Amino acid sequence: MSIKDSALKLQEFSIRDGHFHPHGVRKGSGTHATTGSMEPPPIPSVLLRGEWSMGKVLEVYWRFSMIGDTYLGRCLAGLMPEKPNFGILPPHFTAGRENPFIEEGMKRCFGVILRRYGGFGVEGALLLFLASIVYHHEWLKTQIAGTTDHPFLQIPILNDPKLLEELKKLVTLDPAGAVTMATGVPESVKLRDKLREVIGLLTEYRNDVKWLKENLTEMVKNAMEEKATENGNITATFVAEQVAAATSKLAAPLVKQMEEMEQRLTASIGARASRSVGVDDNLPASSSRELGGLEAHLYRTYKYHDPDAAARNRHKSDWDVPSDFTMPSAHLFNGWVGWLQGFPSNATQDGSGKKIDAPVKPLRLLKHGSLPRKIRRAYDNNWKPIMELMENEVADEIRNRHVDGMNYDFFKSTYDEAFKGVCEKYPEFADTAKTKNWKVSTYCKKVATVKSQRKKAMV
Repeated sequence: MSIKDSALKLQEFSIRDGHFHPHGVRKGSGTHATTGSMEPPPIPSVLLRGEWSMGKVLEVYWRFSMIGDTYLGRCLAGLMPEKPNFGILPPHFTAGRENPFIEEGMKRCFGVILRRYGGFGVEGALLLFLASIVYHHEWLKTQIAGTTDHPFLQIPILNDPKLLEELKKLVTLDPAGAVTMATGVPESVKLRDKLREVIGLLTEYRNDVKWLKENLTEMVKNAMEEKATENGNITATFVAEQVAAATSKLAAPLVKQMEEMEQRLTASIGARASRSVGVDDNLPASSSRELGGLEAHLYRTYKYHDPDAAARNRHKSDWDVPSDFTMPSAHLFNGWVGWLQGFPSNATQDGSGKKIDAPVKPLRLLKHGSLPRKIRRAYDNNWKPIMELMENEVADEIRNRHVDGMNYDFFKSTYDEAFKGVCEKYPEFADTAKTKNWKVSTYCKKVATVKSQRKKAMV
């Protein structure tokens, strides 16, 4: 093929003159991924995907890793870690080809491909392509506007408004269908997203407080006038009740959200949450919630010295659990419930033998540095390995649900989804006849064993 024929062929495939040069897809993408951000993906992932040599020694010992490659994939898709929505999911359908509208759209757009290559694994990619066309249909139409020969005019579903309308109802960016979670998102990016959520909550809280400041006088005045109309006596207690009701109704939901967000943030970065001024650690949980008339959800700490503490923690006296608490032995579902909601009904005895409330926060919020030595070992070895694997499978569902709103249906649905995801990664757990009586600690030991075996197999 002559240079002229090659140029015509490239032009036929919409490669613009002056935009084709050696610094192309591999080199340009590699440069963008490694230098376009202060948090680039791992260099081995870039080299492996670009099919560049790492040298004889590294090519023997450094193998492909899904985590680094999925991070790189997000960067190559044009997403940058510093920007919001780095962990966004691609447009996808909430159903599969069993849906008649999706099946019709697949046949309309990719009928030739499906007839020739159906069954060879292309259907999944084509479903995502179709979902992307539907999601971006408005932008596609703007490109067509004003032209009579634009290639986008040949996209079949754009010419069928009824089918397009039905497909729009099935497209989402949220976890659904075959796309259940975002991969390739570093912890630092997740933490930034949580901080953005906190800032949004603070902004909302500030606006509500501003509104309350501007309208509280009028609200109390109207309530007093209504009371006077009813020939009732206006007392100081009545006024206080009106003020408390107004502030509680407005601020209490936001306070709860902010406090749970604080717990998640501090658990993520391993820091301690600052306690509210004036809250006595020795008060029972029911009393420590009453702050300024608002019933806020607070998790208390407990004061005592750990007799088994290492030298550096010998004088530490603030802990997440009471002194007589022990990590329970539980089957996996019951353990999952404790992981999400804790043990709010836990009790202990004071010095005189009197029973007092000693609630334990959700186990997922316990912090390594705020647990006594024996509890810390049991928590790290016999609870975290399996529970963190499960939590990662349903992280979004947990993040968007306050602990007060969790019920049996929520625990059961998240447990089923989480355990299914773990079984896909650890097929050794899929045999329910063998594993149904396993305790949480047994699963943790099995996780450690499987990881060790896989590590040896890679060497």
